[in-house]
Amino acid sequence: MRIEAFTRYNEMTGDAYVMDYTQATAGKRKVCIKEEDPDDIASFHLINPRKTTYWAVNFEENPAVLKGSDQCECMFVSSRASSKGWVCLVELKYCLEKNIERNAGDAFKQLYETLNKLVELNIVDYKSHRIYLNISIGKFYQFNLSSCIRQQNSLTAQFVSFSLSNLANIFYPPPQFLQ
Repeated sequence: MRIEAFTRYNEMTGDAYVMDYTQATAGKRKVCIKEEDPDDIASFHLINPRKTTYWAVNFEENPAVLKGSDQCECMFVSSRASSKGWVCLVELKYCLEKNIERNAGDAFKQLYETLNKLVELNIVDYKSHRIYLNISIGKFYQFNLSSCIRQQNSLTAQFVSFSLSNLANIFYPPPQFLQ
């Protein structure tokens, strides 16, 4: 992982919350990654009970890196992996239930385009990272990082159905596993 490709990122050891205020504030506020649970908007919650050190990258704070692509909100990356590391990309969609299917397709496209751009720029390497693509729609999901780390070598793909009250949590195998 080439974290130095990003000018702005945070090293974190606690939980993280991702919120996208763009639609709710007519663009006055955008994507935020915080350590505190927000009380004014639904958020994606990365749970880190083991206090594993990781990097958090808000793509809106690094526009030059993914210029020309329709990127997702953010990325979390293992910073001190003892073996194979992990990358967790997150896309949030605030929408009505009737729009979930369309928005989920758009979200997956954004995640996939972001991943492809990161690989193309040699920032992420499939051989050294397990890739997690997370689509959060409506009331958002809690993603337990310790479970992800403990099981990452045995996971291939898991799909959680879309609904307004949960996350489509997609564990995406690198393309060489699909061939």
